[in-house]
Amino acid sequence: MISGTVNTAGTYSPTVTVQDGNGASDTTAFAWTVIPVQPVINPVLAPPVVAGGTATFNVTSNMGAGVQYRWDFGDGTPETAYSTAATVTHLYAAPGLYTVTVTALSTSGAVKTLSFTQAIYGAISGATRPSGSTNVVVETRAGQNPRVWLVNQDNDSVSVFDGVTYNKVAEVAVGVDPRTLAVAPDGRVWVTNKSGSSISVISASSLSVVQTIALPRASMPYGLAFAPNGSAAYVALEASGQLLKLNVSSGAVLGSVAVGANPRHLSIPVASDRIFVSRFISPPLPGEGTTVVQTEVAGVKRGGEVVVVTSAMAIERTIVLQHSDLPDTTLHGRGIPNYLASPVIAPDGKSAWVPSKQDNVKRGTRRDGLALNFESTVRAITSRIDLVTFAEDYAARVDHDNSSLASAAVFHPTGAYLFVALQTSRHVAVIDPVREVELFRFDAGRAPDGVAVSPDGLTLYVNNFMDRTLGSSI
Repeated sequence: MISGTVNTAGTYSPTVTVQDGNGASDTTAFAWTVIPVQPVINPVLAPPVVAGGTATFNVTSNMGAGVQYRWDFGDGTPETAYSTAATVTHLYAAPGLYTVTVTALSTSGAVKTLSFTQAIYGAISGATRPSGSTNVVVETRAGQNPRVWLVNQDNDSVSVFDGVTYNKVAEVAVGVDPRTLAVAPDGRVWVTNKSGSSISVISASSLSVVQTIALPRASMPYGLAFAPNGSAAYVALEASGQLLKLNVSSGAVLGSVAVGANPRHLSIPVASDRIFVSRFISPPLPGEGTTVVQTEVAGVKRGGEVVVVTSAMAIERTIVLQHSDLPDTTLHGRGIPNYLASPVIAPDGKSAWVPSKQDNVKRGTRRDGLALNFESTVRAITSRIDLVTFAEDYAARVDHDNSSLASAAVFHPTGAYLFVALQTSRHVAVIDPVREVELFRFDAGRAPDGVAVSPDGLTLYVNNFMDRTLGSSI
C-alpha cells in the first residue's frame, strides 16, 4: 500500500513496478484523477438584533489562506469590496428578515457563496411580556432548567417535562377536562377544568394540587391568563359568556362582565389595562340560514369578534375580523373567520395575531352556483389586529394554503418570528410579522394545538394533541 497527501488536482499516470527478489519484475501503469476539494463556507451565526443595532458576522471556509470575502447585507446597501477580513459588522435600521449573502474568493480563483437570514426586531421596552391563554406553558426557574407544562385534555391531568432533557418530571391529576394553564405571580400553576367548573392550583415545588377554586356550575371555564403586572387573573367562561377577574392569591372573584356567546381565549398587553377576548364561534351572519348571506349590514362589516374589556371590567369595543372577499383560488378564498384562538400580542405591543379557520359561507350550489371543494370550503388563516387603531389590518391576513385550521400561535421572544400551529395539516407555520407572509412550515405531530418558546428563544415546544406528545424544534 502506498499512502500520501495530494496537494494539486489533476490527472496523473503513475507506474508501479514489482520485483520478486529473484530478478523477475513486472510493471503496470494506470490513470489517476485527483479532483479539487469542493469549496465550503461554514454556517454563519446570526442571532436576532434590535433595529438600530449592529450585527456581527464571522465567516470561515476551507478555501485556504488568503481567501477574500464580499458581503451583501440584504437591506439595499451596496455590496462591500472583497477583503481578507473574516469578521464584518453592519447596522440595520429597520425591523425585518434580511437575506445576507457572503461570497468567498480563493487565491486560485475559486468562488463560493452562502446566504442566510438575519432577523432584525423592533425595540421592546422592559422585560415584561404580554400574556395569553394556552395549553402549554414554559416555567422559568432560577439556576435550573426550565420546565414545560401542558394539559392532558382527555386524561384529567397535567404533564410536566424538563425543558432541556425532555424527561417527564411528573403527571399531576387535576379536575375534569383541563383546557388551559398559566403560571401565577407566586409561581404556582393554575389550570382551568372545563367540565369540572373549577381551577386547580398546583404547587411548583410539590407538584401537587394545593387549592381548588370553584367557579359557577356548568360555566365551562376555558381561557386563563394573568395580567403581566400581577394585579389579577382572568378566565373566560365559555358556557355563560362571562369574563371573570380573580384575586391572584385566593381566587376570589373581583369582577365580571358579559362578553357574548362562546368566549374561549384571551390575551393581555404589558400595560395590563385591557383584556382581549376571542369568541371561539363567530356570531351568525344575517341570512346565514338562507341562500343569501350578508357579510356587511349598513356599511358595517360582520365577522369574527374579539371583545376588548378594560381592567375595570367594562366593554370598550369589539374588533371585527371581516369576511374575506378574495376570489376562490388554489391559494386563497372567501370566508368568515371562525373558531378563533387566542389573540397573540407581539412583544412590542403594536399588534395581535388571531389564528383561526375561515368558512366559505357564500359558496354552494344554492348560493353562488359553485360546488363545495377541499380548496375553498375551509381554509386556515391568521388575522392581524393593529393595536394602535384597534381594528383588523385586513390586508395583512395570512392565508395558510392546504390547511383548514390554525389553532394556536406564539411569538419568538424578540418578535422576529410568529409560529402558528396548523392542526389539520400537522404543521407549524413560520410567519414574518413585518412582511406579513408565511415563510415556510415544518412537520409536527398529529393535531398540534399548542405552542410555546423557551426563554432563550432557541427551542419551540409543540403540544401534539392526537399524539399525546410534547414535540420540540431547535
